[in-house]
Amino acid sequence: MTALFSYEKYQELVSRFADDVPRLLMEHPTTAGLAQEIRELDLAAALDQMFTVAVVGQMRVGKSTLLNAIIGTDLAPTGIAETTATVNCFRHGTGDRLNQFRVFWKDGNIEDVPLENTEKWVGQAENPAKTLRLDFFAESPFLTDVCIVDTPGTRATVDSHSTAVIDYISESLEQETLKEGGKADSIVYVVNPVARESDDELLKLFGEGSRLPGSSPYNSIAVVQKWEHLGPDPLYEAKKKCEMIRRQLSEKVSEVFPTSGLLARCVAKLPLELWSKIVYLVLNSPEDVVNELLDGDDFFIDPIEGAALSELDREHLLQQIPWPALRFAILRVRFDHIQDGEALQQAILDASGVERLKNVLKKRFLSRAALIKSNGLLRKAWEPCSKAILTLRAEKLARDRDIADASIARKTLERNLHLVPELQQVNQYIENSLQAVFADRDQVNKLEHMLSNLRDTMQRWFNVFDDDAKALDMLEDKAMLTIDTGTRWQLKRIFGAGGPYIGDRLGVSGKEITLSEMIDAGDTLLESLRGHQHTILGAPQRLFQIAVDRVEQVMDSLDDKVEK
Repeated sequence: MTALFSYEKYQELVSRFADDVPRLLMEHPTTAGLAQEIRELDLAAALDQMFTVAVVGQMRVGKSTLLNAIIGTDLAPTGIAETTATVNCFRHGTGDRLNQFRVFWKDGNIEDVPLENTEKWVGQAENPAKTLRLDFFAESPFLTDVCIVDTPGTRATVDSHSTAVIDYISESLEQETLKEGGKADSIVYVVNPVARESDDELLKLFGEGSRLPGSSPYNSIAVVQKWEHLGPDPLYEAKKKCEMIRRQLSEKVSEVFPTSGLLARCVAKLPLELWSKIVYLVLNSPEDVVNELLDGDDFFIDPIEGAALSELDREHLLQQIPWPALRFAILRVRFDHIQDGEALQQAILDASGVERLKNVLKKRFLSRAALIKSNGLLRKAWEPCSKAILTLRAEKLARDRDIADASIARKTLERNLHLVPELQQVNQYIENSLQAVFADRDQVNKLEHMLSNLRDTMQRWFNVFDDDAKALDMLEDKAMLTIDTGTRWQLKRIFGAGGPYIGDRLGVSGKEITLSEMIDAGDTLLESLRGHQHTILGAPQRLFQIAVDRVEQVMDSLDDKVEK
C-alpha cells in the first residue's frame, strides 16, 4: 500500500467514502435504510465547518467562567445557580454583531436578539425549552480558528439540560445537532477537584463515541476548575488532584491539568494598582497578621493591628477581587517571594492555566484540525457501513440456507416424480426460485466484498495519520527529553508537524528538487535515524523505530513514482 501524505487528499478520500457507501447501500433493500443515515449526516457540509471545541461537564463546575477566560470577554452567563440552559456557540464577530446574539429556534426560525436580553435564556426561563442553540460573537483572536460550544451541565436543574448535552455528544442523537452546528471535533471536559462516578460515565460516553475504536484520546482533555479554595497551597493541591484524576481517566483523555477562569479574568480586568497593593500588604505585614487575614473574608476586613493596609483599603480590595482569588494571590506572594504587582499578575495568569489550555488546543487540536475532523467524519460514515457489512453477511448466510433447503427439496421431488408427475411443476418452481436466490446471494456477496474493501482501505489511511498524532504526542513526554532539540524537530517533521507532504517530512519542502534528489534526502534521513536507534535506549528507541517505518513508507511512495 502506498501511504497518503496529504491531509487534503485524505479529506478527499473521506468525502469519496461518504459518497460511495450510500450508493452501494442503496443497491440492496436490507441496507437501503442505512444509506439514509449517512445522507442525513450531510458530511460534505460538515467537512467545511469551522473546527469545534465543546466544553462539557457537570453543572456549576465553572465551564462558562473558563470559556469567558479563553475568549477574553464576559459573554457566557455565570452565577451560583445553573445558568447555561442552552447549547451556546461562541464564534468570531465584529461590529454590530458584537451587540447581538443569534437564536436558532426549534421551529426553524432564526432571530437576532440584543445582547442585554441574555437573561431570558438563563436558568429555568421559558425560552430555553423552545431553543435549539444560541450563537454569541466576540472579536477574539482565538475564535478566528475555532468555534467553542458551551453545553448545559449534567445533573442540571432543568431536566432538558442533561438531554441537551447527550443530544450534542451522543452518537445515537448526533444527526440533528450535526445539521444545526456540527458535532464537536474535540472536547474539553471540566471537572471539580474530585472526579465523581457521573463524571466518569460522561467521559465514557464521549470517549467511546468521538473516535474510531482503539484510537488514542488525543481529541479530549480534562481540566480541573474551582480549586482556588483548596489549601494550604491551592495550586499544589490542585496538581495533586489532577494526578489522581489522570490515573482514573488515563484511557479517556490525553491531558489533565488545573485551570482557573476566575483567576484569568481577574488578571484581565483588574488594574496593576490592586495587585501592587496585595504585594505591599504581604511584604509589610508580620507573618502572623497575614495568617489572620487569610482565615476568611470576614477576618480580612477586621481591624487587625499591624496590617500594612487599613480596613478601608482591604475592604476595597475585597470588593474588587473575589475572596478565593484574593486569598490565592496573597499565598502566591508568600510562596513565590514576589516583590511587585506586575510579577504577581504574571504569576496569577500562569497559575490560571488558561494560556496553557489555549496553547494545548492550538498545538494538539487546531494544528491537526483537518485530520481530526476527517477522522470524525469517517467514523460517522463508518458505523452504518459496518452495520451494513454485518447485515449483508447475515443475508448471505440466509441465502446459503435457502439454497441448501432447496437442494434437499429437489432431491425429495426427484425421487417421487415418477409417482406424481404433477410434481414436475413444483420442481420447476423451485428451480426458478433458486436462480433468484443465487442472483441475490451473488449481489449480497459482491456488495459485502466492496464495502469491506472500502472500510479496510479507510482504516489503513486512518492508521497512517493516527500514528502521526500518537508519535507527536509521544515527543511531548518527559521520557523524550533525552533527545536533543534538533533531532526532536527532525522527528516532529517526519510525523507531519511541518506539513504532511513528502517534502515536508523529508525536510526539503519549498525547494526546487528532483525526484532523485528527494530519494537521496530520504536515504540520508533513514541512515541518520538508524544510527540514533543504536545509541538511544528506552522509550525514545521505540519512537525512532516508528520514524523509520514512516520514512520507509515515504520512500515506498517515491519508488512508486519512479516506476510510473
